[in-house]
Amino acid sequence: MRRFATRCKIAAVAIAALIAGTANLGDAAADRDANVTRPPAFTVSVFANAARARSLDWMRVAVPFMLAERLEAHRDLRPAYGELVVPFGKPPEMLDAVAVADLARAQNAELVFTGSIGRAANWDLVLTVELWRSDQPGTASLIASGTRRGDFKLVHRFTGELIEELMAAAKIPVRPADLEEVRRVPTSDYYAFTLFGRGLSLVHGLGRGPDSRRAEQARKVLARALFIDPKLAEAHRVMAELHLGRSRFDRAVGQYSYALELRPGYYAAMAGLARLMYRRGELRESESLHSRMLRRRPWDTSLRYSFGKLLWEKGDVDRSFEELKQVVREQPEHVEARRTLVLIHASRGDSDDLVRELEAVARLDPAHLETRLDLGAAYAAVGAADKAIDVYRGIADDYPGRVQPLKFLGDAYRRRGDIRNAIFYYRKALQVDGNDPRPYFLLGRAYVEAGDDRRAKVIYRRALRFKQYLPETYNNLGAIIAREGKPLRALWYLKRAVAKRPDEADFRYNFALALSALEEIDAAAEQVEIGLSLAPRDARLHYLRGVVRLRVGDVEGARASFDRALELDPKHDDAGHNLALLDKMRRRANDGEIIRERPH
Repeated sequence: MRRFATRCKIAAVAIAALIAGTANLGDAAADRDANVTRPPAFTVSVFANAARARSLDWMRVAVPFMLAERLEAHRDLRPAYGELVVPFGKPPEMLDAVAVADLARAQNAELVFTGSIGRAANWDLVLTVELWRSDQPGTASLIASGTRRGDFKLVHRFTGELIEELMAAAKIPVRPADLEEVRRVPTSDYYAFTLFGRGLSLVHGLGRGPDSRRAEQARKVLARALFIDPKLAEAHRVMAELHLGRSRFDRAVGQYSYALELRPGYYAAMAGLARLMYRRGELRESESLHSRMLRRRPWDTSLRYSFGKLLWEKGDVDRSFEELKQVVREQPEHVEARRTLVLIHASRGDSDDLVRELEAVARLDPAHLETRLDLGAAYAAVGAADKAIDVYRGIADDYPGRVQPLKFLGDAYRRRGDIRNAIFYYRKALQVDGNDPRPYFLLGRAYVEAGDDRRAKVIYRRALRFKQYLPETYNNLGAIIAREGKPLRALWYLKRAVAKRPDEADFRYNFALALSALEEIDAAAEQVEIGLSLAPRDARLHYLRGVVRLRVGDVEGARASFDRALELDPKHDDAGHNLALLDKMRRRANDGEIIRERPH
C-alpha cells in the first residue's frame, strides 16, 4: 500500500503539467463548427448472469462499464449515462424489447448495449453482447448480437471484437483513429480486473442503490486492485469518484490526475477533474480542461453550457456570451444558459437584449418568481411602464401574500407620475406585511410627493419602531416639520439623524435648512460645507451655500455658488432666479437705484 500512496502523491504534483498540456489547444470553442451534428446517444445495461453463479456477479457491472468507456472514444457516438456509467436500480430479470425501451427512455438514449456473462461446460467464458435501437416510445429493436467463447482472461479482447462487430452491423463502424482505444486492454492482470469488478459491484449494489458503507468497502477492494496493478486507470478514476463522495478533494485530484497520466485523453477522468477544479474555485485550470473536452465533443451542449458559465464566473464576459449564445441556438429551451445570458446582458447594460432574454426565460419557466420580477424591472428600465405594470399585476394575483410585486407596482405608477395608484399599492403592501419597513418609507415618500405632509408624518411616526432605520425616519420627520414652519421642533429630529448617520449629505442639507431658518447662519454654513465634502456635486447644497453666503453679505461668493448649482442642475429654477436677480441688482446699483426685491 505504501507504493500506491507514493504514486498518488506524485500524481497530485503532476496535475499542473497535465493541465499545462492543454494550453496549446487555445480556445477550443474558437475552432468549432457551429453546426456540429449531435451523434446518436448510447447507454449500457447491467449484464445478465447466464450461469447463475454468484462468483460471476462482479462481471455484470465491470464488463459493461469497460465496454462503455471504450465506446466513449468513438467519435460518432455520445454517452447518455452518468459518472459511474452503469445505471443504478434493480436490473430487469429479462432484457426484452420493453425493458430496453424503458432504459433508453430513462436515459434519453437511442442505442442500448445489453449482454450476458455465462460459463461453458469446459468452464470457459461465454460473453454475449447485444445492440438495440430505440425506435419509438415503448419499443426497441435488436440490431445485432455477438458471442465469444474462451478463457476468462480474454474478456477484454472479446469486448473489443464485439464492439467492432456490432457497430459495423449498426452501420456506425469504428474509425481507424479510434481503433486503438476500442481495442485497448485496461489491465493484463485478470485478478486486478476481478477486484476492480468486485469494487464496482459494491458501489452499484446491483439494485440496492448507493450506500456509504458499501462505498467504503468498495474503496478498500479497489485499493487492493491498484496494489496489484497500479496502472489500472479506470480504478483510479472510480476511486476519485468515491473520494468525492466523502469530500476528500485532494485525494480525488490525485486519483483523477494519475488516471489521466496513465491514459492520456481519458475523457471521464478529465471531466471529473474539470468539475472538481471548478468546485474548488480553480477556474483557470478548469477552463483549460473544458477547452480540451470541447475539442473532443463540440456537439455537447451541456459541456458548452458549463464552459460558458465558468467563463462568466471567471470574468471573461465576451467569450462566455459567445459560448452561451451557441448553446441557446442549438437548444433554445436551455433555461440555465438563458439565465446566465440575462446576467451578461445586465452587466453590459444591453437593455433591449436583457428584456428579450428575460421574456424567453419567463416563457420557459413561468413559475419562476424571480425571473418575472426581473422582467418587470427590465420593462420599467426601458420605459415600458405598461408592460411592467402588467407583469407585476400578474405576480400580485398569483402571489397575494407577497410584498414585492405590490411595492414594484407602486414604484411603476410613481415613475409614471400616477401618485394616486402608487399610494394605493404601497398601502396594500403595508397591509400585507406590517413588519416590512420598506412600504412605510415608500408610502411616506409618495404622500410627500402628493403634497400630503400630514399623512406622510403619520406613516413616518409609525416607522419609528424600526430601530435600524431611525436615522432615515428622524430626517424625514424633521424635513416635514421644518416645511410646516416649525424649525425649532424640526431641529430635534434632524440633530439626531445627523448624529446617527454623520456621513449622509442629505441629512446635512435638511439640518442646514432648519438652522438657516432659525438665523443660525454660521452653524448652517458649517453643515453645508460638511455636506459638500460628502457630495461635491449636489446642486441643492451648492444653492444653499449661495443663500448662506448672501445672508452674510458675500455677494460674489453667492453668485459663484448659484452658478455651480445651475451648472450641475440646469433645471434648478431658484438658482437661475437668484442669479438673474443678482445681475439686476448689480445693474441698478450701478445706476444708483434702490433695490427692494431680495433673493430667496
